[in-house]
Amino acid sequence: MNRIKLCFPISVLFFTFPFCGCGGGSATSSNTGGNSGGTTTTVYAVGGSYNPISGASQANYWTNGVSSPVAGGVTGYDPGENTWSIAASGSNVYMAGDGYDGATGNYQAMSWANGTVTALTDGTVNASANGIAVSGSDVYIAGYKYDSATGNYIAVYWKNNTLVPLTDGTVSAGASAITISGSDVYVAGSQTNSATGRAEAVYWKNGVATALPAAPPLNTSVANAIALSGNDVYVAGFENYDGGITAACYWKNGSTAVALGQNGSIASMAYSIAVSDGNVYIAGVDTNSTNDHGIAVYWMNGTEVTISSLSPSAMALGYGIAVSGSDVYVAGQQWDSTTQYYVPYYWKNGVGTALPATTTEDGIATSIAVVVQ
Repeated sequence: MNRIKLCFPISVLFFTFPFCGCGGGSATSSNTGGNSGGTTTTVYAVGGSYNPISGASQANYWTNGVSSPVAGGVTGYDPGENTWSIAASGSNVYMAGDGYDGATGNYQAMSWANGTVTALTDGTVNASANGIAVSGSDVYIAGYKYDSATGNYIAVYWKNNTLVPLTDGTVSAGASAITISGSDVYVAGSQTNSATGRAEAVYWKNGVATALPAAPPLNTSVANAIALSGNDVYVAGFENYDGGITAACYWKNGSTAVALGQNGSIASMAYSIAVSDGNVYIAGVDTNSTNDHGIAVYWMNGTEVTISSLSPSAMALGYGIAVSGSDVYVAGQQWDSTTQYYVPYYWKNGVGTALPATTTEDGIATSIAVVVQ
């Protein structure tokens, strides 16, 4: 399945993106953990595997590279469950995702706290939990659910499992990522512009939307991630040309998007963002101009850093990002020419580590968090 899930199920996806083969993915909120006085670093990554023959997916997470299947899915492995985002606070680990409800044929939005699963929806309509953030004892989860009254998807977030709608179903919308500052809740996502009928990136602050439209000649925009630094709001995502080429970008305080990638001439996407010590880090994928394959990258203050091989056999994708001190961690996937499958990966300062996964299925790490204690 050559697509990356953005913030809607496949029936209402705004775009497909044919770089890497995986069961899906979502925008991840950045997780910046750790402190310089710590002595132990723990790296958490979340993702899963996808069987291209059966269509089944299995959620998974890794602690310092050790694999642990995610328990508690609605019907288990067929067609399965997905985890899109992870957050860690001290020794507590939280995840957001979805699981297939075989009784209704819909996906339920779900969350996990230290391995214990909670269904956020009842399966009567399709829903997904995409981004997660923790503030004190409060857990915030961003996602979407189908609104049967209007026939559209609505952007939502859950605070401690209580649903808060961000849109009313007038147009289709979905939330990809969430972050918290004091009592303020910031959510990034996308919605259909009612005037143009095109997708438009947006972020909500305490339920009030700020549109992030694409600049001509681009015609659509999608927001995948959000991060805060002081009073500044950063949103990462992409803009899209009519011809189908996507251009990775980010917005600062709602201003015109800052282009990333190869100046929009070759397809690229930004999936996650973190801000640390005034520096802006964005993980994503760019295109190798010599063979048109996707390469895993991150951008630091707009400068691209390649973290996967340019070899034709090493197609790769950067998906989640976390920064701890001077260390930059990126989660994603890379092609294995021996098994002919994508392998979950994370890179620390550009050095890759393959994560244990089923060797007969495509795998991906979608989100990463680092805790230093």
